[in-house]
Amino acid sequence: FNPQVTIEYEIVEPTNILLSIYNIRGQKIVELINEYVLPGHYSMNWNGSNYSSGIYFIILYNQKSIIRRKIILLK
Repeated sequence: FNPQVTIEYEIVEPTNILLSIYNIRGQKIVELINEYVLPGHYSMNWNGSNYSSGIYFIILYNQKSIIRRKIILLK
């Protein structure tokens, strides 16, 4: 992506979620969402223009699972 990425996810039951972006070293660089959400389809944009090119990880936590996706920022 360059420099924005759209993150889409679906929630099937009411839950607390934490959506964060981590760098390749495992350091959390931004927390996008930390809240209680209802079932539905959601999308969120992340602008990486203030970060260097490289590999990042999108991690979505809820009470039952962890979903990880790798993204690459190219400038």
